[in-house]
Amino acid sequence: MNEFDVADIDQISAQELARHDIVLLGEMPVDSNQIRVFVDWVRSGGTLIAMRPLRKLAENFGFSSPTSEADKAVQHSGYLRINSKTPAGAGLIQQAIQFHGDADLFAADKATVFATLYTDAKTATPFPAVSALTFGSGNVIVFSYDLAKSVVYTRQGNPEWSGHERDGIPPIRSDDLFYGPSEKDPQPDWVAREAIAIPQADIQQRLLANLIITFNASKTPLPHFWYLPHGFKAVIVMTGDDHGHGGTAGRFREYQRKSASNCSLEKWECIRATSHIFVGSISSEQAEDFVKQGFEIGLHVYTACTDWPVHQVREDDGVVRREIDREFVNDLYLQQLQGFAAKYPNLPPPVSNRTDCITWGDYDTQPQVEFNHRIRLDTNYYYWPAKWVKDTPGLFTGSGLPMRFARRDGSLIDVYQAPTQMTDESKQSYPFTIDTLLANALGSAEYFGVFTANMHNDDVKSSGADAIIASAQKHHVPVITAAQLLKWLDGRNASRFRNLKWSNCQLSFSIDVGIGGSGIEAMLPIHSAAGDLTAVSLNGATVQWQKRTVAGLSYAVIPAGPGTFLASYGHTAAGSIASR
Repeated sequence: MNEFDVADIDQISAQELARHDIVLLGEMPVDSNQIRVFVDWVRSGGTLIAMRPLRKLAENFGFSSPTSEADKAVQHSGYLRINSKTPAGAGLIQQAIQFHGDADLFAADKATVFATLYTDAKTATPFPAVSALTFGSGNVIVFSYDLAKSVVYTRQGNPEWSGHERDGIPPIRSDDLFYGPSEKDPQPDWVAREAIAIPQADIQQRLLANLIITFNASKTPLPHFWYLPHGFKAVIVMTGDDHGHGGTAGRFREYQRKSASNCSLEKWECIRATSHIFVGSISSEQAEDFVKQGFEIGLHVYTACTDWPVHQVREDDGVVRREIDREFVNDLYLQQLQGFAAKYPNLPPPVSNRTDCITWGDYDTQPQVEFNHRIRLDTNYYYWPAKWVKDTPGLFTGSGLPMRFARRDGSLIDVYQAPTQMTDESKQSYPFTIDTLLANALGSAEYFGVFTANMHNDDVKSSGADAIIASAQKHHVPVITAAQLLKWLDGRNASRFRNLKWSNCQLSFSIDVGIGGSGIEAMLPIHSAAGDLTAVSLNGATVQWQKRTVAGLSYAVIPAGPGTFLASYGHTAAGSIASR
């Protein structure tokens, strides 16, 4: 959803709220005047979606605290189960899934419950995780926890484990933020083993999207974009580290042979891959030629498989934690990037990265250093070691789609986290692993994803890479470079809907497609309060659409393009819908 405004809470006024149908309020303090403004706006017809709101705010809308003082507790992390009897939840997973962070316990006797809090995967509480009340002419939707914080924690790991060696295998890697069975501090895995296949963070975001679309249906059908170009539900990012052994050139030639003749790079039809290399792994002439053909050559930052140097940091609350020495890391990147540029003067500067030995260190320093050097796609979140993976295909970050990193304070870092779910050193079986991931993404489970592989390029041959590519081709799933993925993500996120107007059962809008967003698709809700979608035109010419059901909601999918779209709604759907 790329059509929204962002405002600081101090900038909120009745006049500003009146310009919007929906407001999403993060977990934050609000004063009495701000509460009054929100209450008046909702009463007049607005929809407020509040993340772990102050009790005073929630109580103004009719939510209440438990009657017993003993019950006035906060649940620290846990599970929630989505209510399949609501339109927003009918198409989503029905087993309990995890959230991270604190949840307040609200009583909601008259509320519609969209999800219920669970203390564990099987034990329900009487309290809602997500619920809604009608208030005046409007609605209030309350998440008892902060969804944004939960998504960050689920994807990036436990911040309390930052800088800790938990798996017993130095150096400190990203998996140490998720690894539960530490000998010194045994804990449950951060992402539960029984839910490892489920993109739990993504599903909760789809619940939010469904709530936005269904609650606004009486006012305006809200269009948004599909995750990937050309309607893809899954993509393979093929990468391989080359530690100076020189298999990159031969491997890339293998990928060329596996590609269809006259394939289109722009449409992701060619088998392409990234090689993160030690300088000298490939000649400058070969590297330049491969990059011209759509392959990617990046730097494999050398760490000698040692931990980053650290220093002690005292937080405002007095807690002392370890943070890696940013200046040291920055200087190491700078030195090696300069060496890369000297050896390969005609190559673009690296935009993606996997460090040697996947050395990570703490919670958020390395992506900030990468951003300083214009490296904006990171593959260091690594499904490893084998004793933890146990040949179980899955999404150890609880998510299947690339998103940006966040700092410990929640602010965004403009570097995308693309976890490496498939390696050739975690004792995973192929094609079993890739077949399972693709079956989950393409089938009824709707576990859509971008799946990154590290099949080392030290040797020309790789049975793992061959199996992954064969499975991808069988399922018509593209195999691309990390740079191709980054270009798309930037293009999609720079795209937006403009001039959105709803009048006389017609929705008009324009679409700006960002640079790199080729193949982007717009999704229009088929159902509205005025009836079903009957026709779509672009600059007066009829546009055929395809029907796609996602998370239980039905959409008409159209290719984005320049000009003015007009979507007409009535009580009879036209016969121009094609199934997909």
